[in-house]
Amino acid sequence: LGRIGRAVARRAAGFGMRVLYHNRTRLSEDEERALGVAHVDKAALLAESDIVSIHCPMTPETRHAFSTKEFAQMKKSAILVNTARGAIVDEAALAEALHAGEIAGAGIDVFEKEPTVLPRLLEAPNALLLPHVGSATEETRAAMAELAATNLIDYLTRDDLTNCVNKSALNQRLT
Repeated sequence: LGRIGRAVARRAAGFGMRVLYHNRTRLSEDEERALGVAHVDKAALLAESDIVSIHCPMTPETRHAFSTKEFAQMKKSAILVNTARGAIVDEAALAEALHAGEIAGAGIDVFEKEPTVLPRLLEAPNALLLPHVGSATEETRAAMAELAATNLIDYLTRDDLTNCVNKSALNQRLT
């Protein structure tokens, strides 16, 4: 329940939702009370939640933290939401759980091998799949546009780019 998880919890509270959370580090009782959240273990979170929204970093410990075992523990009416990192969810297991009706649905905007999406997941009628739009803020998009303009100017004036992914291709010009 970091910065993003807390923001989601505040919004959920606005809809009268009961918010459970599981985290390596538990909040203080005062913080839990202020946010209106309850700490539970992962098994209880999965078994009791109608919506499981993932907000954790991608680490070796969280890779495929949601797989066949976790989907089996969830309610058949539950919805999984992943806006954190793609590899936290085992996409093949999620696709099978969706097709088998083990969970009711999923909302995903991050994928393990972006921009590629597992075909079986694309075929799931109960999955809402969106492109990753975490950077879609006015501030971020303005900074991205400024960086693109700076790179163009740098290339035209110095034959170099500030942020170049493929330096070997830099000298290949269109004729």
